[in-house]
Amino acid sequence: ASSSITYFSYESIKIENKINKMKNIEEVNLNFMMEKLSIEFKVSTDEDVEEIMDEVRKLVKKLEPDAVIS
Repeated sequence: ASSSITYFSYESIKIENKINKMKNIEEVNLNFMMEKLSIEFKVSTDEDVEEIMDEVRKLVKKLEPDAVIS
């Protein structure tokens, strides 16, 4: 499963680093040219992904309130 976040500032690197440290994260890829942060998960169930994404949304809202999460 995967997700992405669009919109970047200097906080994006902080977000990338903090997400990388979260449980069940396979990979986080920050692409400044595309203004996109992609997340790959180690889990496969929708419930597990949603639980992780709730944490990601809280983190992003705190550090980058104008970011779009899809």
